[in-house]
Amino acid sequence: MVEVLKIKNNNIQSHIEKCLSSSNVCGAELRGSHYKLGFELGKQIFNERELKNKKVAILIMMRAGLPFGLGVADALENINDVGIMFSSTKDNDFSSYDVVIIADAVINTGKTILEVVEQIKSKTIIVATNVISDKHLDNLKELDIFATRISKHSYRGSNNTTISNGKGPDTGDRLFNNSFYKK
Repeated sequence: MVEVLKIKNNNIQSHIEKCLSSSNVCGAELRGSHYKLGFELGKQIFNERELKNKKVAILIMMRAGLPFGLGVADALENINDVGIMFSSTKDNDFSSYDVVIIADAVINTGKTILEVVEQIKSKTIIVATNVISDKHLDNLKELDIFATRISKHSYRGSNNTTISNGKGPDTGDRLFNNSFYKK
């Protein structure tokens, strides 16, 4: 099941549009939009999953998930005991947490998320993402997913600035001004 970001206003819509693969927005401006959308989605997760007084681990899928995941974490940190972990650390210990939120910027097929869920297993797991492709939602139907939006598109990240032949600008490259996105 996927819960979509409920708050809708011009400010939120502006951040969503900046995150689109076709926007050509990159660097600090894009990181700011990912952070803001993560923060808003984090507040929604807190309210809808009754996370008050829960110990929450935020597992940020590196590298593109960093700004978004920090937004989710910051939304929860004022009210909860929140630990931030990173997917690049294989020795993450979730034993002292009640809930694990896996945060990623983009979910296309869901393969990576399913692998991480399988490793964590015994905890309450929530997935938070900026955008998820509708093409593979059936594979993820057992997961508790929150997304800023659901997309009809699924692009394989590549080292370019345009969308063509199923490939689009890599979100990580755009977020961190790598490759074609250097100013």
